Amino acid sequence: MAVATGFWVAALTATALGAIMLARQLKRPTPSRAWWIGAMGGYGIAFATEALTVNHGWSSAWVYRLYLEASAGLVGAMAVGTGYLLWAHALARRHAQVMAGLMAALAGALATHPVALHYAWASLDAGRQGLAGMPRLLYALITAWGGMVVVAGALWSAWRQRRWALLPIAAGALTSAAAGVLATSQPGESWFAWANLLGLVLIALGYEWASFQSRAAAPSLNG
Repeated sequence: MAVATGFWVAALTATALGAIMLARQLKRPTPSRAWWIGAMGGYGIAFATEALTVNHGWSSAWVYRLYLEASAGLVGAMAVGTGYLLWAHALARRHAQVMAGLMAALAGALATHPVALHYAWASLDAGRQGLAGMPRLLYALITAWGGMVVVAGALWSAWRQRRWALLPIAAGALTSAAAGVLATSQPGESWFAWANLLGLVLIALGYEWASFQSRAAAPSLNG
């Protein structure tokens, strides 16, 4: 029960953060924030499906498919949003088009390929066991590439350009990733959900800080 509660709190937090970003987006639209709103939505869906299944396992193939699309999509959306903070607009836009294509391809592959639900909850939660073929390849590609952009891109920019506001984004992503790895051996521990919540908050705070710095440094940028 404690684990599910943690995931529900995380889902509500992600929804609230997304709503705050949406309110700001309506006042001052930016492509970066638009993708980050999508990432918060993905977080909310992923955490909600985890809350529904952590005590009883992944019993519904469609709920699991929804979780996989949301968990990959949030990483991809964060990577695109981070790209708009790091790169020139033209490069960031091309990156967004490629990532959108990959996420659409994953949605199609998940809808047309079977998923295996007989593995342990934590293994399925990590996306390593329940998929095969094209869905597994696309899921791995989106999460690996997206994670590299978020973490490595943020660290590189912080070091080279002294954009320290990006460090919480990298720290939050690493916190969530570490929690996922450890959870495969201790899936029933309540800290798993709370560690993911901590990662989410760090990521959101880092984005807001970096976005504020981008606007302050160059109001004409799209940050």
